[in-house]
Amino acid sequence: MKRGRSVQRKILGLMAIGLLLVALGSAGLLRPVQSGVATIGAPFAGILSKMSASTSGWLTAATSIGGLAKENQQLRSEVADLKQRLSQEVEVAAQNDELRKQLNLGGVRPDKLIGAEVIGYQPDNFRQFITIGRGSTDGVRSGMAVISQGALVGTVQEVTPTTAKVFLVIDPTFRVTALDQDAPNRPTGTIYGQIGGGLVMDKIAQTETVSPGDTVVTAGTGSEIPKGLIIGKVQTVERRDNGVFQVAQVTSGVAFNRLEVVYVVSQP
Repeated sequence: MKRGRSVQRKILGLMAIGLLLVALGSAGLLRPVQSGVATIGAPFAGILSKMSASTSGWLTAATSIGGLAKENQQLRSEVADLKQRLSQEVEVAAQNDELRKQLNLGGVRPDKLIGAEVIGYQPDNFRQFITIGRGSTDGVRSGMAVISQGALVGTVQEVTPTTAKVFLVIDPTFRVTALDQDAPNRPTGTIYGQIGGGLVMDKIAQTETVSPGDTVVTAGTGSEIPKGLIIGKVQTVERRDNGVFQVAQVTSGVAFNRLEVVYVVSQP
């Protein structure tokens, strides 16, 4: 009972104080106190206002930076896509140019050709080979001629089911019978390669006329190499006074170190 009465007294006391403050406020007697509180709290209110503005500005800047980073990443992705497309278009253009050059097939029917990509080069300076990505499963067999841009590249030497090694005409041990199609009597000779590149046409009879600029082609005898494939152009002719034969230096139009696509002649 005593505790209940004590609580009631406290409540009544607080109500009385509240009524007193209301009365004093209505009479204007609390204005000095209110002014003092406002004066003391003003600096803190300013600081809080500035802190709020600063926080708001930081959040806005952070949001803006995040948006710029996302936009930058998107632009980088678009640039990468454009570079990839450009690279593909350049490669397609190069392939089309190569195919246009290959239309000069040296008189060989297109249906007798097996297109092949060059997938390897022989590193040995004394033996000249390339490896192509076609093999016996594609109809390639040893001895077949290989051409590029209508000119003789070499002959197939070794064959696996999926690849083949091509013996290049510029190899010193390569041999093929050739003829000068521009000379009056179309004289024949033997073509072989030289170390370091270049071709020699040997065993040309001294009585024959061979001139610089003449076109040398395959004679089509004794092998699967068809007749009429361009080998190159005569550069110089050496006539030996005491010899039975004359020798011609021949330059091939094939860039052997830059071959990308070649054609195997499936039938002569």
